[in-house]
Amino acid sequence: MTQQYNNTPLPAAYYPAVPVMVAPTIALTIVITLLFGFFGAIPAATGSSKAKALGQDSRKYWTAFWYVIAAQVAFGLVLVIAADAGA
Repeated sequence: MTQQYNNTPLPAAYYPAVPVMVAPTIALTIVITLLFGFFGAIPAATGSSKAKALGQDSRKYWTAFWYVIAAQVAFGLVLVIAADAGA
Protein backbone atom coordinates (compact mmCIF):
# COMPACT_ATOMS: atom_id res chain seq x y z
CA MET A 1 0.00 0.00 0.00
CA THR A 2 1.41 3.38 -0.95
CA GLN A 3 0.88 6.56 0.96
CA GLN A 4 -0.17 9.69 -0.82
CA TYR A 5 1.42 12.96 0.21
CA ASN A 6 -0.34 16.25 0.03
CA ASN A 7 1.85 18.84 -1.73
CA THR A 8 -0.20 21.75 -0.48
CA PRO A 9 2.04 24.29 1.29
CA LEU A 10 1.52 24.75 5.01
CA PRO A 11 0.08 27.99 6.37
CA ALA A 12 2.57 30.60 7.58
CA ALA A 13 1.75 29.80 11.22
CA TYR A 14 3.49 26.42 10.88
CA TYR A 15 6.84 27.91 9.90
CA PRO A 16 9.18 29.10 12.64
CA ALA A 17 9.77 32.82 12.82
CA VAL A 18 13.08 33.89 11.34
CA PRO A 19 14.70 36.65 13.36
CA VAL A 20 15.29 39.77 11.31
CA MET A 21 18.67 41.30 11.95
CA VAL A 22 18.60 45.08 11.89
CA ALA A 23 21.44 47.47 12.43
CA PRO A 24 21.30 49.64 15.56
CA THR A 25 20.00 53.18 15.24
CA ILE A 26 22.23 56.25 15.35
CA ALA A 27 20.40 57.56 18.43
CA LEU A 28 22.86 55.97 20.87
CA THR A 29 25.80 57.47 19.00
CA ILE A 30 24.20 60.93 19.06
CA VAL A 31 23.27 60.81 22.77
CA ILE A 32 26.64 59.48 23.97
CA THR A 33 28.49 62.01 21.82
CA LEU A 34 26.35 64.87 23.15
CA LEU A 35 26.93 63.82 26.75
CA PHE A 36 30.53 62.58 26.64
CA GLY A 37 32.14 64.09 23.52
CA PHE A 38 34.73 61.92 21.85
CA PHE A 39 33.61 58.87 23.83
CA GLY A 40 30.79 58.78 21.29
CA ALA A 41 33.31 57.12 19.00
CA ILE A 42 32.71 53.87 20.89
CA PRO A 43 29.04 53.42 19.92
CA ALA A 44 29.87 54.80 16.46
CA ALA A 45 32.47 52.07 15.97
CA THR A 46 30.28 49.27 17.33
CA GLY A 47 27.24 50.37 15.34
CA SER A 48 29.35 50.68 12.22
CA SER A 49 30.82 47.21 12.58
CA LYS A 50 27.40 45.64 13.24
CA ALA A 51 25.93 47.36 10.19
CA LYS A 52 28.87 46.26 8.06
CA ALA A 53 28.45 42.67 9.25
CA LEU A 54 24.81 42.80 8.17
CA GLY A 55 25.77 44.18 4.77
CA GLN A 56 24.28 47.61 5.43
CA ASP A 57 25.68 51.11 5.15
CA SER A 58 28.02 51.84 8.04
CA ARG A 59 28.86 55.48 7.28
CA LYS A 60 25.80 56.93 9.03
CA TYR A 61 27.25 56.25 12.50
CA TRP A 62 30.47 58.13 11.82
CA THR A 63 28.58 60.90 10.03
CA ALA A 64 26.32 61.37 13.06
CA PHE A 65 29.34 61.34 15.37
CA TRP A 66 31.22 64.02 13.42
CA TYR A 67 28.14 66.22 12.97
CA VAL A 68 27.55 66.24 16.72
CA ILE A 69 31.22 66.98 17.42
CA ALA A 70 31.14 69.83 14.88
CA ALA A 71 27.96 71.23 16.46
CA GLN A 72 29.57 71.11 19.91
CA VAL A 73 32.66 72.94 18.67
CA ALA A 74 30.52 75.57 16.91
CA PHE A 75 28.39 76.05 20.03
CA GLY A 76 31.52 76.40 22.16
CA LEU A 77 32.93 79.02 19.80
CA VAL A 78 29.67 80.97 19.93
CA LEU A 79 29.80 80.92 23.73
CA VAL A 80 33.42 82.11 23.78
CA ILE A 81 32.72 84.90 21.29
CA ALA A 82 29.58 85.96 23.19
CA ALA A 83 31.45 85.97 26.49
CA ASP A 84 34.28 87.99 24.97
CA ALA A 85 31.86 90.50 23.46
CA GLY A 86 30.11 90.95 26.80
CA ALA A 87 33.29 91.56 28.74
